[in-house]
Amino acid sequence: MAAPVVWTVGHGASSFADIERLLAVHDIQTIVDVRSAPVSRHATGFDKADLEAACAAAGLHYRFMGSTLGGRMVPESQRAQDDALAELCGVALAARTVVLCAEAAPARCHRSTMLAPLLQDAGFAVVHLLHDGSSLPHQPELPL
Repeated sequence: MAAPVVWTVGHGASSFADIERLLAVHDIQTIVDVRSAPVSRHATGFDKADLEAACAAAGLHYRFMGSTLGGRMVPESQRAQDDALAELCGVALAARTVVLCAEAAPARCHRSTMLAPLLQDAGFAVVHLLHDGSSLPHQPELPL
């Protein structure tokens, strides 16, 4: 039996419509936002409230987990991070889920350096969605 999949994407300077089209190709149902600071000066529509509203309008579920799984956050304890990871795994088992961060290039983001190895250890395959429409299975050395 194939491992369950968690996808990742970084919004970069894209619009929500661009990301929505990319997610639709992969039939994504849930966005888990792992940005430590869920705001964007460069990409319109990615402030937390705007993103929540856009997701609802697009029929996507939105969940913010940046306070425990964000790249700049230090969880209060290893237990808090473990609990958050277990929660993410549960969400991903219930619906096709993408982990969203700001950095477009997965190799430069904590989605690949921190979260992907943890998800793989939990039995998930991790696939990074790229803005050109392609996808890249997670591997220890991703191209920049």
